[in-house]
Amino acid sequence: MIGPATEAGLLLEPSLVETVLADLGDEPGSLPLVSHALFATWQRRRGRVLAVAGYQQAGGVRQTIAHSAERVIGALSPTPQGIAKDVFLRLTALGDGTQDTRRRVRRAELVAGRGAQAIQVVLERLAEARLVTLADDSVEVAHEALIGSVLTGGKSRRVGCFGQMSCPGSLSGLLA
Repeated sequence: MIGPATEAGLLLEPSLVETVLADLGDEPGSLPLVSHALFATWQRRRGRVLAVAGYQQAGGVRQTIAHSAERVIGALSPTPQGIAKDVFLRLTALGDGTQDTRRRVRRAELVAGRGAQAIQVVLERLAEARLVTLADDSVEVAHEALIGSVLTGGKSRRVGCFGQMSCPGSLSGLLA
């Protein structure tokens, strides 16, 4: 954190690094979370200083990415919002007595029998916001922290998929 901030001509409030590290704990794959949180902190900076107050206003490492997702999806019109929520559900491997996890899905599987162009536009928006990662032929949720957020609707809204490895097909009925 310190090196890139210094290279960018920014200063970190002394306790910011300790605060971020304490919030991370032993979170695996935390780089996307840190990146999201520090970008949101940068957006709230005063001058060249990244402060703990800006970091906390952004939501810290746990909430910043979920806030970004809510903002990006909330800015979409109703049809693309439904597509985005469907995409996130389809990128979720549902746990049976275990935690839900992200899963990589082939793009062809996401667009099969649907409006490929509309889905592609939504995927690009989500990728620009660093909520999903796009490979040549696959898509994946950027971080596990997005699983279980408002995007997936929680376990009570996915009863129809419970017990399956993932939720194939259209899930718009689960999102109502």
